[in-house]
Amino acid sequence: MQINIREVQPADYRSIGELIKNELGYPQVDAEKLYTRLDKMKSDDKHLTIIAEMEGKVVGFAGVYRGIAYNVEREYM
Repeated sequence: MQINIREVQPADYRSIGELIKNELGYPQVDAEKLYTRLDKMKSDDKHLTIIAEMEGKVVGFAGVYRGIAYNVEREYM
């Protein structure tokens, strides 16, 4: 069993929505609004969303954000 990790693509948005609703327990998430947010994140170089894929199916995702720290002179993720 091989897990492929890669950057999210718009074709993955529906799978992320299903994971959020069914696995994470947020059935109220509006899919169209989620897709819009994912598009905004994808076009912003401070955001990165990655997915885990097994046998062509998205089985997980993670996101990181690069921001300015309050307590030190550097960025954080």
